[in-house]
Amino acid sequence: MQVGAKGLLYCNPRQSFTTPFVVRSKADPDALVQNVWPESWRLPFKIETLGNLSRQLPAKDAERRWPFLQKRLGRSGGVSAAMNLTGTTVFVPVEITSDDWELICADLAVAS
Repeated sequence: MQVGAKGLLYCNPRQSFTTPFVVRSKADPDALVQNVWPESWRLPFKIETLGNLSRQLPAKDAERRWPFLQKRLGRSGGVSAAMNLTGTTVFVPVEITSDDWELICADLAVAS
């Protein structure tokens, strides 16, 4: 992911979108992270969160509220496929406009 890229976290167990963020550093190929999940992982990068878990939007509500998601759903199976939320596609970008990003932030960002 490029520095300055925008992203959105998704909570799979709750099937809801949670925290919008902006990428603030390149991935570090040498760093090993061991205190997040049971297994180690690599390529960590820094993010600036624009929200927190106090605001969540269920996927079904996002389908109704976000026009870009409605368009993407027409091309694929469900929200996971439309938003590249599966393990092999999670970092494949989804093109959105600045208006789309404003909708996401209006629903999920928290004023700092």
